[in-house]
Amino acid sequence: MSWTLVTGASSGLGLAFCEQLAIRQHNVVLVARSADKLEEEARRIHNVYGVKTEVLVADVGSEEGLEKVCARLQQEYNPISLLVNNAGFALAQKTITGDKGRELNAIDVMIKAVFVLSQTAATAMLKRGNGGIINVSSIVSGLTMGTYAAAKTWVEVFTLSLAEELAGTNIYVTCLKPGTVQTAFFDNTVASASDVPAIARLTPEYVAEKALDDMARGKTVSVPSLVYKLVDFAQAYAPRKLVRKISSDLYTDRFQF
Repeated sequence: MSWTLVTGASSGLGLAFCEQLAIRQHNVVLVARSADKLEEEARRIHNVYGVKTEVLVADVGSEEGLEKVCARLQQEYNPISLLVNNAGFALAQKTITGDKGRELNAIDVMIKAVFVLSQTAATAMLKRGNGGIINVSSIVSGLTMGTYAAAKTWVEVFTLSLAEELAGTNIYVTCLKPGTVQTAFFDNTVASASDVPAIARLTPEYVAEKALDDMARGKTVSVPSLVYKLVDFAQAYAPRKLVRKISSDLYTDRFQF
């Protein structure tokens, strides 16, 4: 069985990826900051699905944490065949008046870490001649919804560029663009996933399953559900001024600035 590595793996979409990979009989390295939670979930996944699990306690927003994850990606014993860059968090604050430290941490987690880990994984995979990388962007990429949306826009462009660079190498790269996923993502905000119509609320299990299926089909971009496929199409082809206005108003209203 091959080994896979998932960041932000202690809950939500990251944990769902771990479960879906285990269902497919892949061993999993779970990466996050919470040691107790990781140990608990790693034991459960091992007991339920019979795969091997590793726990790697690391904050990918720090240099030390990045170095730890990079070291595992470079390890020749039990090499990583698939990297899922999932770690991220909602900012829910205005760029100017918000906490600067949180803004910079968001850039470290959702941009710097994605770049460093993707580059490290791709380099190791090229030596072996195979592998895969899934980078989690968002349906809000390209919208005017603060640093979070800006970071996810970067993730999308970077991932598409990486996919082109690795074309023909037997290393597959997929950009995942989920919409509202029913996770703890909103726990530290005034917004809630329940504010979104039921038809547009996705379970993390569904999103992870679709992303892995799309990668297996060789898709470079994965947008789970017809609803968000339509949203993605509309925001790509609607007048940019209108898109900026609507998305900015929606962001302000949703987080009650």
